[in-house]
Amino acid sequence: MAIRLRSGKTGATLTVDPTVNAARTILYDSAGNAVFSKTINRFVLAQVGTPGTTVIAAARAGYKLKIVGAVFTLSAAGTVKFTGASDLTGAMDVAAQGGFVIPPNAIFPYVETGVGEALSIVTTGGGANGVILYIIET
Repeated sequence: MAIRLRSGKTGATLTVDPTVNAARTILYDSAGNAVFSKTINRFVLAQVGTPGTTVIAAARAGYKLKIVGAVFTLSAAGTVKFTGASDLTGAMDVAAQGGFVIPPNAIFPYVETGVGEALSIVTTGGGANGVILYIIET
């Protein structure tokens, strides 16, 4: 089952298929032509109180993995960072039972791995629970 939303002749279409944990977003110009199309993958974090490293997406030869959105909390005070072969961000402080939101933006990814690298999240102090949105591109 897929859910399709579209607003007018111009604008965006978001097609969500809950069976594959991915959505496709398409932007249209005033003539109704697709000018931008991305498949946004969803990874559900469920560390349930255990800090550590969680692979969001395995390495894919010839491709970069790019974070385009996220929402999560930590079960206890600690830090969170995103990594590829090296750190993609510094360690970000999160208060006990706190968290943050990275608003979805498929046009300008927040961070990206190098080509052929896995994408991971590393937490200290508390486990992360939430959702990470990412795209796979060359």
